[in-house]
Amino acid sequence: MQGPRLSAASGLAALFLLCSAPCLAQTEAGGQVRLQWTGQQANALPNGLVALPASSATLETELRATGHGLSGIVTLQQQRLESGASDSRAWVNELYASHDGGAWQFSAGKKIVAWDVGYGYRPNDMVQQEERRALVSSTLEGRPLLMAEHFSADTAWSWVWVNPTQSVQALGAQEPALAARVYRRDGAVDWHGFARVGTHTGASVGAAVAWVASEALELHSSLRFSERVDGMAIALTARTEHDVKQLLLGGTWTDTNQLSLLARPGRMLRRCAMCTCA
Repeated sequence: MQGPRLSAASGLAALFLLCSAPCLAQTEAGGQVRLQWTGQQANALPNGLVALPASSATLETELRATGHGLSGIVTLQQQRLESGASDSRAWVNELYASHDGGAWQFSAGKKIVAWDVGYGYRPNDMVQQEERRALVSSTLEGRPLLMAEHFSADTAWSWVWVNPTQSVQALGAQEPALAARVYRRDGAVDWHGFARVGTHTGASVGAAVAWVASEALELHSSLRFSERVDGMAIALTARTEHDVKQLLLGGTWTDTNQLSLLARPGRMLRRCAMCTCA
């Protein structure tokens, strides 16, 4: 679920404020441009109950800047439909302040915090909570949060208060919650532990492991137990599942020509199942 979109002028203004900080020479800035054509076809539906999809060309310009404890990413999008209609909009992917306290790191603002070890289906993505099953991947849109992290040589702890200003009735990715993660590296194995308490979904805990078995093969797994999970029923109405278990098993194989094969089967162990491969 994405936050409210801004006008193109507002998006540029946010990045301008970041880049116009004192001592501009110490600010790093960059960007990229993506051009995408989406062709869509569908059978006609009776009585016009659902609008038919339209093919479109989309141009996205992503601007980034970092400096003086501030970081920002703004995306400007221009879309032209096959019918000739056009649409322009902009949004802020990230805009946050950070402080380096040695072993401690602090962040406040809108930030992308993506946890777990898989691609696509990620049970322990407790802060970002993205679907990540889009046909074309792009930069995510962060969540409002306050975050503290502590790092040592092989261990990292993270504590996050996400959506602190949202209503307690907010659902999905907008739900206010407290989340924590611990990460530890043990040779070729990475261990992860997760916990979350949401105002609506309640408590959940999870764990994940990633193992670099050889130069060509990486294997990983992720498991989560949740008191409640918000979802959609077949009739596209909101539904809450109780006592949900989610499991991910996957791996990556890369040959000498740097061609990779990724497998990501995942499952929600209650009333429904999902599987993604990339």
